[in-house]
Amino acid sequence: MKTIIHVLVILFCVSSPNCITAQDNTMGLGLVEESKVYKSLEEALSEKDKVTILKLNGKLNGKFPKEIAQLTNLQAIYLKYNKLKEFPKVLLKLKGLRKIDIQENLLTKLPKEIKHLKNLHTLVLSQNDLESLPATIGELSQLEELELNWNQLEFLPDEICELKNLKKLTLGGNKITTLPADFGKLNNLNILSLMNNQFREIPLYIGELTKLEYLNLSNNNLTGLPLEMKNLQHLVYLKLNHNEFYNYPQAITAFKSLEVLHINNCNIDTLGADLDMPGLYELNVSGNNLSSVTADLSKLVSLKQFRLNDNNLSFIPISVTAILNLERLFLDDNNITKLSGDITKMPKLKRLHLERNKINYVDESISNMKSLELLQLNNNPITSLPRTIKDCRHLINIYVENTKLKPSQINDLKNIMQPSIFIYY
Repeated sequence: MKTIIHVLVILFCVSSPNCITAQDNTMGLGLVEESKVYKSLEEALSEKDKVTILKLNGKLNGKFPKEIAQLTNLQAIYLKYNKLKEFPKVLLKLKGLRKIDIQENLLTKLPKEIKHLKNLHTLVLSQNDLESLPATIGELSQLEELELNWNQLEFLPDEICELKNLKKLTLGGNKITTLPADFGKLNNLNILSLMNNQFREIPLYIGELTKLEYLNLSNNNLTGLPLEMKNLQHLVYLKLNHNEFYNYPQAITAFKSLEVLHINNCNIDTLGADLDMPGLYELNVSGNNLSSVTADLSKLVSLKQFRLNDNNLSFIPISVTAILNLERLFLDDNNITKLSGDITKMPKLKRLHLERNKINYVDESISNMKSLELLQLNNNPITSLPRTIKDCRHLINIYVENTKLKPSQINDLKNIMQPSIFIYY
């Protein structure tokens, strides 16, 4: 569970340019935890020698004060939302800077002199208008985190491959179609986001990034994955949604350490490859063209959430019922006609979403679902519910809006069920 929490923090920080944690302010910069964050230039200038962290988000309105050059001990500066059109050259004088966060401004280029910031560990440039990067960026030998989401980049300079200490690289929301030939040299990368670009294929040498834990390739034009990716044995989080795979990529079957896998909205019509991922916690294959799931899912012993919604399923796949520790199952927006069979024997299922299907029958065996807390049946042609539903002793919410249940039937259910159960109709 500790790994899952770590993954969720990574996910938030990669997708949100506004993620500032205590680690950003202190430990990530090698500063003591008591380091004061100065939030006004006036206060900072009154205590020049003490200032190591300066946060001026939204306070400069396009003009960068030259007085900041007096803060000779400055190690971290936050400059978001300031309408800056140029990278402040004053910062180039502050050789001790370890972090610059200048996202959400109007920058179109970086000065080649940025190479002089030899102590820089973190450079956040997301949500600007950068069209290219200077070759000299490869001389930032201490750089560990480089964030470039949502710019106008079409390519990366070859020199970026010289950043041997780089651990985090986010390039989402650009116009990149390929990666430099030596990209595999960035073998210390833990986090790589290439989402929302224009990749048609992923280069084979991505398999050389053997320390990757987080990889986001969503919203591209990919039709497959290179088998060389099987070398990424430390992957914990893999996001592939909104591509054009059609077939389930075989490379995925090699990722034994995965905990989160998103492969939704990829036009996949079969899920036949067995999934041997004992640590997988969340699986999303929604928005595809699946009419069945023939893969062996019994080894997904840690899976808690499974999204199969918005496919072409006409029945609940038997293979799904083999996931014995599953707690949340989403099957809404399919063509399922019955709620019966082995699914009622899933011992730990808490939330079952079946809205907008064609369900007209709910079997009495639903009473076996002892852990069920929420049953979502809205927008189905259900004409009755079995009285045995009262034996679902943990049930809290039943949703039956826009069904064919009569008011008298709803009242009968209310009379036989615990008062704590809410029926929404």
